[in-house]
Amino acid sequence: MKIRLVLGHPADDFGPEVREGLLIEALCASGHDALAYRIAATHGKDSAFIRLFTNDAADDPDPHAACSSALLEQIRRDEPDVLIVKGADYRAVHSIIRAAGTRVIIASIVGGKITHRRHDSRIHIVLEEYEGQIASVRSAYLRLEHTILFPKLIRWDLAHLGDPRSKPYDVVNVGSFIPIKRQIDLLPLADTWRLCFVGDGPERNNVERQAKTTLNRPAFLGNVGAAEVYAAIRQSRLMVHPCTFEGFPRAFAESLAVGVPVVARQSTFRNLPPIPGIVLAPDHEILSVASAILNDAERLEALSAAARASAERWSNSALDSSVQHFISLVENLEVTYRPSLKERLRPYAEDLMDAWRQRRAEAQRIGR
Repeated sequence: MKIRLVLGHPADDFGPEVREGLLIEALCASGHDALAYRIAATHGKDSAFIRLFTNDAADDPDPHAACSSALLEQIRRDEPDVLIVKGADYRAVHSIIRAAGTRVIIASIVGGKITHRRHDSRIHIVLEEYEGQIASVRSAYLRLEHTILFPKLIRWDLAHLGDPRSKPYDVVNVGSFIPIKRQIDLLPLADTWRLCFVGDGPERNNVERQAKTTLNRPAFLGNVGAAEVYAAIRQSRLMVHPCTFEGFPRAFAESLAVGVPVVARQSTFRNLPPIPGIVLAPDHEILSVASAILNDAERLEALSAAARASAERWSNSALDSSVQHFISLVENLEVTYRPSLKERLRPYAEDLMDAWRQRRAEAQRIGR
């Protein structure tokens, strides 16, 4: 079968989507013509499993707006039997779904964003980060045949390294410095606890500048390799994640695998089933809950043991099993659903509405 994976977020290789790269490799090893496509962030190079395309909207800083006419044309020429997409709210994904035609099997890897009007009604298979992730919007997936748990990838060779003799940090946070990650909300903890931030992004300078007034100056490690990420987590007692919008962060799985519990916002992860080692706190109490855990050695030890046990759900065998399950599904799934005339016309109506909204917004901007 001819299988194509389209990753919505621009990048110059698989980047953090190592799990998706392994899926493509497994599909190729099973005898399928499988390849990943994505829009390049700068000037990356093609490899055996991924091909990059120029961004026609390079002047727009919003990665969700990225699009590529060359990528669209390639999909039309390929005429894939199976299309896998990642990024329900990315323009590139929406245009690719339309270009793929009505007979292709479409699978979606969902993350933080699990629904979009230009995405849901065409999906046959959903690969979830945790069971029940799309339950609240299941009715929007008109053609859905199967859901599969697609576990996070953990570097167990790094997770199983021994604990350090001492832990120089009390709190660790791993993630890009963008507004929704809310690292700045953690700074009050630095008056009492030792903080470590891993990652980079446009908000880092602001957070680092304000951190200069705290009693304990936090460590800012920037973008580092996997070994350094695991080392920073291992050298910490607790991960605190104040993000306001997220699917299931890979950093959670990495932290639990190392035995470091996680505290996060209840509102952000309200649909997440209970996972031992993860404590969901009311938004206004996240810092006090984190401090209470750090002050309670017995509770922290119990959460650490629970975290290690929880991480087994992301074992390599679990990921391999999910990949093989997916391969079996696409090899045997037959698309019998045929869209109505109303469904076929809907994308064109949406295009007209989007164009009208854009012209209206431009007119209002000029009017000011």
